[in-house]
Amino acid sequence: MDLLNEVLLKRKKELEEAIKNASVVLDSSPDGRLKIIRTKKWVQFYLVEEHGNATYLPKKANEKLICNLAQKSHARHFLLNAKAELASIDHFLNSCHHRSSDRLYANLSPERKKLVQPFLLDDETFSKQWEDQPFVSNPFHPEDKQYTTNHGDTVRSKSELVFANMFFELGIPFKYECPLFLPNGKTAYPDFTLLKKSTRQEYYHEHFGLFDDAEYRENAIRKLDIYRRNGIYIGKNLLVTYETAGCPLDIPALKKSFSEIFLDEH
Repeated sequence: MDLLNEVLLKRKKELEEAIKNASVVLDSSPDGRLKIIRTKKWVQFYLVEEHGNATYLPKKANEKLICNLAQKSHARHFLLNAKAELASIDHFLNSCHHRSSDRLYANLSPERKKLVQPFLLDDETFSKQWEDQPFVSNPFHPEDKQYTTNHGDTVRSKSELVFANMFFELGIPFKYECPLFLPNGKTAYPDFTLLKKSTRQEYYHEHFGLFDDAEYRENAIRKLDIYRRNGIYIGKNLLVTYETAGCPLDIPALKKSFSEIFLDEH
């Protein structure tokens, strides 16, 4: 569904731009319409005015006017079709976005929810259940987790505190240092596991906060290589951020980036 939405959103953008251009053409076109008469020997062009009067247009002397009238007719027909297609795309995207079937369970009273098993879950209920799933966090030096987030988690660094609070503020469901069982049999602990509600896809976020340090940088590269060899790729399902002494976190820019990835706005 995510790929389909991506294709439709791209088409929607193309249509909106084309409709804008066609509208400009139509607004700036000359009055009247073009009539073309074809015979076995020649093609004749006529300017048909609003009341039906037709004036013959010799092609050589009126080539620009003839082209403008032809473009006007094409623009009018294009707008009718393009606006209808755009309306269909908007209707489909809105239907998928609202997911009325998913909301049936969410709209039940608490008493009824206890009695039934849902066939489909709405995004909010799904994400709440996803966040509430118990897991054993990274056992490595638990005493280092000394910063408490607005979500109630404890994290290891001030930068991770910033990210956790940012995800919480944006409404992006996340888990801190949740185990990721790799195909090679090993277990990784990404800094954050994030959920995109609209597609229910998991993403992994690693933040490298000491990129100035050569040994730290080498370990980071090895970690990224392990992800790559296990089918987790930067830009696909792995998001990477970093900072150095001379290149601190740009919080507004990062907030904008994560919003564009995880928050759907049609």
